Amino acid sequence: MAWWAAIVVAFIEMIFFHWSKNRNFIMSKIFSSIILITIIPILFYSYTYFIASDLVIDIIILIIAIIIAQIFEYLLMTKTHFYWAVYYISLFAFLMVSYLFMSFSVNAPDLILFK
Repeated sequence: MAWWAAIVVAFIEMIFFHWSKNRNFIMSKIFSSIILITIIPILFYSYTYFIASDLVIDIIILIIAIIIAQIFEYLLMTKTHFYWAVYYISLFAFLMVSYLFMSFSVNAPDLILFK
């Protein structure tokens, strides 16, 4: 759920905050979204390995993941250099993660992570 929420926020920011002024905007949004969806399962499965799942801890994990992703996004967006190769790699990563997210939502692989 964090993936699509991050994408919707990115589109809203593109409309209202003039993303064309910062060439690193799209790249930083994509990489921060990937970091967001990576941190959440890592933290969730790390703490549920030791204790039972708790809604309060789940919300705290979501907030921590958002803070980390936003810090990373800010660091990428404030870079002065822009590399076209990284831009295209980030677009490819966005397409791959979106495709995998949609396909795993419909046909989840037989792994512990998806049960």
